[in-house]
Amino acid sequence: MPAPDAARLPRIEAYYPPIDYRDAADVFRPYDDRFPHVAALVGQVIAESDATLVVEHVGSTAIPNCAGKGVIDLMIPYRDGQFEETLAVVQDLGFQIWRSRDPFPETRPVLIGSIQHDGTRFRLHLHLIPEADPEVINQRHFRETLRDNPALIEEYQASKLASLQANPADGTDYNLGKDVFIKRVMANAQAE
Repeated sequence: MPAPDAARLPRIEAYYPPIDYRDAADVFRPYDDRFPHVAALVGQVIAESDATLVVEHVGSTAIPNCAGKGVIDLMIPYRDGQFEETLAVVQDLGFQIWRSRDPFPETRPVLIGSIQHDGTRFRLHLHLIPEADPEVINQRHFRETLRDNPALIEEYQASKLASLQANPADGTDYNLGKDVFIKRVMANAQAE
């Protein structure tokens, strides 16, 4: 697929539609084949502002056939000493720091936003992670491991549904419900 013209790139919006964790249809959606394209568009928007930033698509939307919230998770592994500059670039584009009851560390924030594309609003999570942090490797390992293993995708989806059946109050509760599965996959990454 050819790279879109910069003038036609979507605009990142600070608006982030809240997720209703009481509504399974809002939290557990089928995989959408547009996810990789949307992630690439957002990556290009960021690259237009700072070509040195590397944006990677991670999370469920980076795993074909994996159902989930439909939030496009992106990761920028930032260089030592470049946190403030990286944060400024993405905030200038419209991303806002996510405020939750269990906030991420100040130097490892998650930023949120959304874009309109193809008649649909896509929620965005942008993870800024120090490039030397093992989490960068873990994020990649998780994505690649599930991409290569349909049985693990099924198990991951089952952990999401089990978490929803526990009636999570918010994203923190929902993520805690998937934690056992995620930690097991990550432990295998560290054992390799």
